[in-house]
Amino acid sequence: MGVDAWREACAQAYVPLRIDAIGEDFRGALRQRVVGGLDISQIASTPLTLTRTARSVATDPRETVMFCTFLAGAGVTLQDGRIAALSSGGGFLMDDDRPYSMRYERNDLLVLRLPRTRLDLRERDLRQLTSAAMSNEFGGLHVLRRYLAGLVAMDAAIRDAEVEEHQELALELLHVAVHPMVYSERSRALMSGQAILVTARWFLEHHHADPRLTIDDVARHFMISRRYLEMLFTRSGDGPATYLRRVRLHRAAALLLARPREPVSRIAAEVGFTNINTFARAFARDFGTPPHRWRRDQADRPQTPPRGSGQAGELLTNLERYDRSAAGSTR
Repeated sequence: MGVDAWREACAQAYVPLRIDAIGEDFRGALRQRVVGGLDISQIASTPLTLTRTARSVATDPRETVMFCTFLAGAGVTLQDGRIAALSSGGGFLMDDDRPYSMRYERNDLLVLRLPRTRLDLRERDLRQLTSAAMSNEFGGLHVLRRYLAGLVAMDAAIRDAEVEEHQELALELLHVAVHPMVYSERSRALMSGQAILVTARWFLEHHHADPRLTIDDVARHFMISRRYLEMLFTRSGDGPATYLRRVRLHRAAALLLARPREPVSRIAAEVGFTNINTFARAFARDFGTPPHRWRRDQADRPQTPPRGSGQAGELLTNLERYDRSAAGSTR
């Protein structure tokens, strides 16, 4: 969409903003998901500057806060004299009821907009956190980004019975991500069982290549018993050991396609298998054929274009792999 349509879309999805496009060939794209009282959107554009002016704040107050994280691109934010330079993967908070400015290179962001009363922060803490790069010390930002992306990516509407659960979990994961900025980076936020589950899934995916990783290690990391960890996983699908095995196998499948000349044994070792025969048997059980034959068969099949092709798709990162409609599956 052009800059005028973009300005109107931003006013509807967020707040009225002054938009200054950088360059004549401006393009923007936006998709949105409403989850209870939360607005979650994916927004992308060519370079521009967004400004929430003091006049706009005075005439149109909102009592909302935005959490933003870059899926791609980079930018600089300014609020209350605090400047933050962020790159892909970075996250930050902005208060809609104080003036701010954001300058983006070609970018793609996830934005969570919520009532400020749901952020559960003291006013003085919020003022110190806006336009400041968020900590990734315990992976909280990664987990939150993935969960929000999954909600946006869902093809189907969220069932009414699940809206509150998704809303509360998104808020809890935001609090977990913000926690190290308010307290010591060595401090950890208390988490519900569901938050531990989604974070443990990310932990297994992040550390899957370590052949020494055990389920006992994961339980110790989260300071819970192995029995409790296994209960959390099995309530919604496979146990943690099965989940880890599937993470490794799906990562191996991706590498088999990406590196058609790489020896299967080397790929098996790279994803955490110590024995090629164990890997081959596990791969054949999940994919129906041995890894070398599967790679050959896949190479002969025509490739299907990913969802989101076209002009908007060129701006918006494909979030298909985050789809939460099959919660707990490994893609």
